[in-house]
Amino acid sequence: MGRRAHMDAKANWRSRAAGRSRRFTTGIEMLERRAVLSGISPAVLPPPPIDGSEVVAPPTPVVAGLRVLLPSVVPNGVPTVASVVAIDAAGRPAFGWSGSVKLTSSDAAATLPATATLVNGRAMVPVTFRTAGPQTVSVTDAVVPTLVGTVSTTVAQPRVAAKISLVMPARTRAGVPTTVLAMAVDAAGRPVPTFSGTATVGSSDAAAGLPLVPVIFKDGRASFAVSFATAGRQSVTVTSLGDAGVTGTAATAVTAAQTLASFLILMPPRSAAGVAVNATILAVDSGKRPIPDYSGAATLTSSDPAATLPQTVTFSGGRAVARVAFATVGSQTLTVRGGAAGDVAAVASTLVVTMPVATRFAVMIPRGTAIGRPVAVTIVAVDAQGRPVPTYTGTATLASSDPAARVPATVTFVNGRALARVTFATLGQQTLTVSADAISGTATINVGEVAIWPVIDGGPIVLK
Repeated sequence: MGRRAHMDAKANWRSRAAGRSRRFTTGIEMLERRAVLSGISPAVLPPPPIDGSEVVAPPTPVVAGLRVLLPSVVPNGVPTVASVVAIDAAGRPAFGWSGSVKLTSSDAAATLPATATLVNGRAMVPVTFRTAGPQTVSVTDAVVPTLVGTVSTTVAQPRVAAKISLVMPARTRAGVPTTVLAMAVDAAGRPVPTFSGTATVGSSDAAAGLPLVPVIFKDGRASFAVSFATAGRQSVTVTSLGDAGVTGTAATAVTAAQTLASFLILMPPRSAAGVAVNATILAVDSGKRPIPDYSGAATLTSSDPAATLPQTVTFSGGRAVARVAFATVGSQTLTVRGGAAGDVAAVASTLVVTMPVATRFAVMIPRGTAIGRPVAVTIVAVDAQGRPVPTYTGTATLASSDPAARVPATVTFVNGRALARVTFATLGQQTLTVSADAISGTATINVGEVAIWPVIDGGPIVLK
C-alpha cells in the first residue's frame, strides 16, 4: 500500500504540473493577443521547465516593412504628429525591433526631421506641411533600403489673417498700465498661428502711453501695455505693417486717475507714555479709497511737545509707517501733512496713560514636583493692580529655602518676563524667592519622592 500510494501521489503531482503549464501557456497567448490589439509589447518570462532544461529567449522579431500613420486631412503650417511603426510579414507591429529610418515628403516646403529612431518598433515624428493639396510622407530604413513605408494625406488651405482681434479689460483707470492681447484671426474668427510680422499701435487717447516701437507677432499673437491718460470711452487700434487691411480695434471705459484728498492714520486708541507705537498712514482719495500708486512724502507733528517721532515719512505703494512714542499723559494728536502744495492734512488722536510701574514679581511654578526633577519657572513683573509691566527690564536674583536646590543665580527680564529652570533636592514644602532692588516675589512648591501626572486642580499629585 505504501508503494501504491507513492505512485498515485507522483501521478497527481505530474497532472497538476501539466495543468499549471497549460494555464500559463493560455495566459501568455491572451497577453500576446491583447498586446497586438493595444500596441503594448508583453514582457512575460515563462517559468523554468519542470525537467530543468535551459530556457531559450524569444527570437528578435523579423521586420517586413514600415507603416506611417497620418490623419486624412492635416492643417497647413501647424505641426502634425506622424506615427512610424515597424511591422512583420503579417502586418502586425514588431514591438521588439529598434532601428533608424530616413524621412522625406512630397512637400518641398515641409518641415520634418531627416531621421528618426524607432524604440520598441515605434516613433512619433513631428511634421509641418506648408503646401496645400495631396502630400505624402515616406520613411526608409537606414540599413535595409527595401524596408519602406508611405502615407498620403491632404493638406488644407492655409488660414489667411483677415483681422486682428484685441482683448483688454472692459474698465481701466487712467495712469495705470493695461495689458492688451492681440491675435490674428481669419474671416471666420479662427486663430491664424502662422501669422507673423509687426504692427503699429494707436489710440483715441492722444495722451495715452503706447509702445514706442511696433509690436512683434509670434505664432499669431502679440501683447503690449497701454496707459490711458484721459477719462471716458477710449480705444486701441493695431494695424499690421505687412498685410494691408489686417487691423483691429477694441475699446474700454477709462476712469479718472485717483488724486490725493486726505490721509488715513491708523494707531492704537490708547498708548502708554514712553512706549513707542506704530502709526500706519494711508494715502486716500475723496472717496476714502486707498491710492496704491501714491509715492509722495509727508511731514509729522504732534500736540505732545515731548513726543518722539520722525519729521517726515515717504510713501511706498500708497502706505507709510511711523514709529511714535508719546511722553505726556492725556489725549494727544498726530498730524500728517502732505500733497504737492502741502495742503493735504489728517489728524488722529490717542489717549496716553501713565506707564505702569513694577511693584512686585509674580512667580509661576507648579504646586508640586518630584525630587530631582527640573521645573520651569516663569517670572512676570506686575504693577500694584497685578497687571503685567511689559516695559520692565533688568536682572533679578533667585534664592530657595532648599539649600541643595539647583537654582540659577540671576535671570534677565525681556518685555517684563523672565524664565528659569529649578531642580529641588529636599523633600517637603520649599520656597523660591526672586528679588531685584525693592521688588520681590515668592512662590511655594511641594517636593515629594514621586509626582503623578497629569496635572489636577492646577498642579500634580505628589506622593511623599
